[in-house]
Amino acid sequence: MNFEAARLARVAADKVTEAEKGSPDGRWRLVAGAVGPTNRTASVSPKVEDPAFRNVTYMELVDAYYE
Repeated sequence: MNFEAARLARVAADKVTEAEKGSPDGRWRLVAGAVGPTNRTASVSPKVEDPAFRNVTYMELVDAYYE
């Protein structure tokens, strides 16, 4: 799924660049993304009222990345 998303983003960026050939700025577009083994974040609390709360532990993330 991530490969296909990156491929589609690259195709879209190339189309925009191709459509603007001849524009004086000569810009080209980059495609960037992030891929990880989990959909959890260690930096943002899912509970607005408790900024220190995390719904995943450090060791759970270590295990997921190790795998």
